Amino acid sequence: MQSKRKEIFSLLRMISKHAKRVLAVSLIVTLVLPVTVPVQSGTVYAEANQTAGYYMDKIVFGNTESEQEHNFEGDFTNVISGGLGESARVSLPRIPEDIQGGELTFTMNVDPVAQNYFTLKFWGDDASSYKSIVYINGEQIGYRRNGDYEAINIGISKGLPNRFYYNTIMLPLEATQGQETVQIIVRTFSGDFGGKVNMLSRGYYNAYTHTQSYLNVNGETQGVKFQDENSLLRADITDSDKQAIIDGYTQSQIKLFNDHSATVDRSAGAKLSIVRYEDDLRFYANALHYDWSPAKTPELKKAALERIFKVIDNHVKDYYGNTRIVTRGGHQGDWGGYYGALGEAFCVPGFARSTLYHGGRRR
Repeated sequence: MQSKRKEIFSLLRMISKHAKRVLAVSLIVTLVLPVTVPVQSGTVYAEANQTAGYYMDKIVFGNTESEQEHNFEGDFTNVISGGLGESARVSLPRIPEDIQGGELTFTMNVDPVAQNYFTLKFWGDDASSYKSIVYINGEQIGYRRNGDYEAINIGISKGLPNRFYYNTIMLPLEATQGQETVQIIVRTFSGDFGGKVNMLSRGYYNAYTHTQSYLNVNGETQGVKFQDENSLLRADITDSDKQAIIDGYTQSQIKLFNDHSATVDRSAGAKLSIVRYEDDLRFYANALHYDWSPAKTPELKKAALERIFKVIDNHVKDYYGNTRIVTRGGHQGDWGGYYGALGEAFCVPGFARSTLYHGGRRR
């Protein structure tokens, strides 16, 4: 009887151990299963592969079917037969003329999750100083001028003769996340955003959206690289012609120096400009360093230095009359201080130090 009881308890203990193992396995499966099994939710995931040619979408400008598929609108634009006979669109001057020409408006497919890129195709023989800027859903992408994100074309002229080239920018994530299509506008502006667009723009050939930063266009006609590099260079000129150019430029600098001397001598309150990018006083002081300077004798050098001192004195008088000029004088006066140019005027060659005391005058 006692031996029977031992067998029963031993059997129960074995069953208990087995049950614990089963329970542990069941708990693990319960915890892991929600992670490994796909769960239906509102999140949209990007597809693993893009369409043919490694792009999400492509519009061929000037192709009626392609433009219709992308809801294209192009007031003040024209279709042309461009590089290698491919169709393209150009932006025309508006009526009346404005700083912006006609614009290309269309829709493009994008990936709702991944980082998207936008590429435009250009012909390398086109010459235009106009800037091409991309807008997405009405918002400008990047900067108009230099910056981290430049215009998609900053005004390249004949950048790649006899071939096509492609410029790519990133599309802002906030404009594409959760979206399958976006509106794109390509606008053509004058190079300085101040002048009028009064000529045809460069040609716009194709536009692409893609999720790889590199766009594979191996299947497209690209043109031919010129084998003779000399064909890209302008014919050389004779040595005498080169010297004539140098002499002409030198004479223009001598004339400018003499004109500045006459300006300062004209009145007691005369000044030379220290406005940034004009820098007449800096030019006058730096000219004393060069062999072509008209101030060749000690007397002429002294006279030139006295003019520099006179100009500095008159600018200082202006400052005491209106101290706000220090940051508001002329163009970009607050970039390092408007009166920094006065200090730069003292950076004249070593002979100046020995003539500062000339005639009993000390600085």
